[in-house]
Amino acid sequence: MQEGVIKFRLEHQQSNWYREVPEYAIELIAWRQLLKQLGLLGQTPSRYNGLAFGNVSTRVPPFSSSRAQRAFVITASNTSGEDTLEPSELVLIKHFDTAKHMACAVGLRAPSSETLSHAALYQLGAHLRWVFHIHSPLLWEAATQGRIRLPTSSPDAAYGDAALVQEIGRLWRQSALSEKGIMAMGGHRDGLLLFGRSAGELGKNLLEHMALAHARSH
Repeated sequence: MQEGVIKFRLEHQQSNWYREVPEYAIELIAWRQLLKQLGLLGQTPSRYNGLAFGNVSTRVPPFSSSRAQRAFVITASNTSGEDTLEPSELVLIKHFDTAKHMACAVGLRAPSSETLSHAALYQLGAHLRWVFHIHSPLLWEAATQGRIRLPTSSPDAAYGDAALVQEIGRLWRQSALSEKGIMAMGGHRDGLLLFGRSAGELGKNLLEHMALAHARSH
C-alpha cells in the first residue's frame, strides 16, 4: 500500500483560496477531528506501516454547477495523522475530469490521493454534499466476508486508481449504492466510502453499520 501517492494528473495552483475561513470549512475540520478521535482516520505506527489513512470532503457553492464543475473542498494529502487540521491544509478542487483522471486544485498543499474517488461520487449525485473516506477493520471485514451486505468494489481496484473510479460508477448503476450511501473498497484494506446530503447523515449511517457489524462479528 502506497498511501499518499497521487495517481491522477494534477493541475495545482498554489494559493490561499479563501480570505476568511468559510463555515463549511469549520464544519469539515470538526468532523475530521471526530473521525480521528474514533480512530477512523489518522496515523499510527501499528497500522499500515505507519502511513496516514482517511480523508474528508464537502461540496461548495454553487450547487447548480455542471457535473465536472461540482467544486468541493478536501483535506490535503498526508494530513490525517496531524493532531489538528488547519484551514491552510484544506484544498479546493475547482473542477475535474474522471474520464481523463485529472483534477484542478487550489491550495497551499496537494489534495488527498483519493480526490477522484470523491469526485466520482459528487459527479454521480447532484444532491451529495459530503464524502468520508474512513478505515474500519471491523466494518470492512464484515462487508468483504459477507457478514453484512455492502456494495464492494473489486479487489483489483486499488486506492486512487482510475479502476476504482470506474468501480464506483458500476456499483452506482448495478447495486443499491446510491440508496445505502456506503461502500467497501475491496482493493483498499479497511477502506470505506460514505456519502450523503449532510455530515450528520453520514455519521448516523456509519454508527448504524458499525453496530450491525459488531453484532454479527460474534
